[in-house]
Amino acid sequence: MGGMFRRIAAPVMVVVVVGAGACGSGDSGRSAAALRYEAEQRQVQAVGREVISQLRDGDIAAVAARFSPEMAARVTPTELEGLVRELRAAGGVGPRTDEGELIQGPDSRVYQAEHQVGGGRWTFGLAFDEGDDIVGGEIRPAFEPLPPDPKAGYQPRATLRFPLEGEWFVYWGGDRDLTNYHVRAPDQRHAYDLVVWRDGGTHRGEGRDNDEYWAWGQPIHAPAAGTVVVAVDGTPDSQPAAGAVPGTHPAGNHVLLDVGEGEYLLLAHFQKDSVRVKAGDKVTEGQVLGLVGSSGNSSEPHLHVHLQDSPTPLSGRGLPLPFSDLIVDGHQTDKAPLEQGQFVRAD
Repeated sequence: MGGMFRRIAAPVMVVVVVGAGACGSGDSGRSAAALRYEAEQRQVQAVGREVISQLRDGDIAAVAARFSPEMAARVTPTELEGLVRELRAAGGVGPRTDEGELIQGPDSRVYQAEHQVGGGRWTFGLAFDEGDDIVGGEIRPAFEPLPPDPKAGYQPRATLRFPLEGEWFVYWGGDRDLTNYHVRAPDQRHAYDLVVWRDGGTHRGEGRDNDEYWAWGQPIHAPAAGTVVVAVDGTPDSQPAAGAVPGTHPAGNHVLLDVGEGEYLLLAHFQKDSVRVKAGDKVTEGQVLGLVGSSGNSSEPHLHVHLQDSPTPLSGRGLPLPFSDLIVDGHQTDKAPLEQGQFVRAD
């Protein structure tokens, strides 16, 4: 999220980050974390919808009253009035076409929605703190529609198991810009970013250090038997929210596995000095490859994973990635792709 309301037509630069969510029918089998997350989602959705309604109606005072002190220092009532004029000149805020919520922690609760504005679509992104004050946001024309996916409907030949222990949260996942910023990169169109979400967020304390994040140091297992094509280690871990260490590979410490039939699995952002395999190694399903870290283009500890059709990391075309034998939001499934907001674990 940006630090102020911005009205731009160009795509927004985003760093790899990670988060949580919930869905499914009934509460039986769902964790306390999933139920708490869902309650947070409902609250953020209600506040986000209200603010967009106020912008549509031109109620500048009501929107400004929600600004945190820092936000109020960055965005003036005059700028808000300019935004309202721009929206009206474009045709006015019309029906909502999409929305979603992402809760990173008490002071980072994001609401995103797409609305028709005249003959086009606009994206409304709002970040709230624990008291529902607006602490950031970005409002702009929506991206152009995604090009057709050349691998739509593809079924991986390899059986791929979930690579982590315990319950994890899908921070980025799905086939929409709102839920998965990876979709604009051809090789990462079906990528996931996975974190641990508990006690209200992805970390304890203030989240200033990597070891405050629940995901940090968790073991990463090989989802299938295969051959290591690439193994990179020794890259420093980024500090939370700092972004990539200059001069490092975007994937940081990573492992690319050849799982057969022209399918290659990339697992990225391992902790420095934790990678336990090297190029040419044969690995077995479930073998520990290393530990979750925050190396490369990473804003907090998490695991990035995607399937591609190229033996070179971050190249080629991304392939759909359904994991087998999962518990998703408390329900068993034989095979399923993942979506942002789900709580998942191996069955």
